[in-house]
Amino acid sequence: MTQSNPNEQNVELNRTSLYWG
Repeated sequence: MTQSNPNEQNVELNRTSLYWG
């Protein structure tokens, strides 16, 4: 997980949320 852009982290979190439900 790179802390270069907050938006990127948001996308990763959204993806994880979708995977985990």
